[in-house]
Amino acid sequence: QTCALPISPDTTPPELFLTRDKDYYVLPGEQYEEEGYAAYDDRDGDLTKKVEVSVSGDTVRYRVRDSAGNISIRFRSIPYADSAASEDGN
Repeated sequence: QTCALPISPDTTPPELFLTRDKDYYVLPGEQYEEEGYAAYDDRDGDLTKKVEVSVSGDTVRYRVRDSAGNISIRFRSIPYADSAASEDGN
């Protein structure tokens, strides 16, 4: 008779990594371009393609769920350039 070791439940949420370009800013009237992200789970592996991205106002929300139902959520503030600094001084 073989005794299998019990598998511990997966309670660890996936990790979400946000890439940030310190020189990237959104100019007034321009649309935000994604700076980059990645998601990895200790059991499921690479979950980057499963990340749900939504934009609300000046915040980007990233949400990913692993196969056990563990969820990670991260937020990023959109780096808007100062509209007064981008004008031609008029």
